[in-house]
Amino acid sequence: MMRSSVGNMNDSLARLSSGSRMLNPADDAAGLAVATKFTSQIHRLDAARNVVANTLSFIQTADGYMQKIEKAINRMGELAALANDVTKSASDLENYNFEFQELKTQIRDLQGKKMNGLNLFQGENIAVTNGAFGQTYTFDTTDLTATNYARAVDDEVYVPPPFTWEVTKDVWATSKAGYMLREDANKITEPYYTVKSGVSIYHLQQNAWYDETAGWSATDNGGTLYNSGSFIKMGVSAGHPTITHDITSDLNASAADFYVFGEFISKSDPVATGNGNIEASDIDSHAAGTFTAIDPSGVGASIAPAYTSYAAGSFTTIDPGTVSNTSISIGDVVAVN
Repeated sequence: MMRSSVGNMNDSLARLSSGSRMLNPADDAAGLAVATKFTSQIHRLDAARNVVANTLSFIQTADGYMQKIEKAINRMGELAALANDVTKSASDLENYNFEFQELKTQIRDLQGKKMNGLNLFQGENIAVTNGAFGQTYTFDTTDLTATNYARAVDDEVYVPPPFTWEVTKDVWATSKAGYMLREDANKITEPYYTVKSGVSIYHLQQNAWYDETAGWSATDNGGTLYNSGSFIKMGVSAGHPTITHDITSDLNASAADFYVFGEFISKSDPVATGNGNIEASDIDSHAAGTFTAIDPSGVGASIAPAYTSYAAGSFTTIDPGTVSNTSISIGDVVAVN
């Protein structure tokens, strides 16, 4: 008897200290069953709320697409009206049709859109659980394959031909890489020589004698004889007198041709021609077939090398070197033959 009383007293103290009426199911079995039922119902309601929220996202996604479809259909109607304008050119009508077909393709693509594997626009009936005891409501999705929509996007989508530039002159597609000249140039077809910067050269057209004091003379003045056809430079040269007098001033303009850097071209080596005073360091040698912007037509006929003229814009497979040019790759289109 005492043991039972002590047990009851311990249970009472435990309830007082915990603040709970029930410490185990035996204290109130019926009350526990009711509480469990309510807890389960709350969990089912939470699940149903999640289902409704997901369904709302599904509907909002479909609504966003439908707004785009509405704009596309309205624009298609506008384009159809514009296409009936008899004042429009064929090019205008082509542009209208191109946009119309793009919108048609856009709507067709949306017909098969899905969200989490569910069709958005196939006219399907979807049941949504919205209650703790399995209650549902249903709704139908928009059917973009229905006649009222499909009629606007039926028939084949028009695919225009590849667009190309319309050229106003004959053009060629190059089969070799090359260069487009950007200035008038000349290709010299035989070896030639040019004067380096800072050097001035005379090409004698007659025999002449040079004395450092008296200058140039057409007759023997006791100075050094330079034969007609020789190349003479102003200044110091080993084994020769220092030339400070201008031969064309001492004699006449026809006594010699005058050349400077950027003008002079000779098919003969000025160092080895005649008995002039030109040194190897005064000139540059060039191989046949190279380009230059120097005009050889201004060079004396007896020394001018053979050449071919190229106008600015010409195409060549030979590297023009210092001549201003643009590199052309195989297959590029050029407007020169």
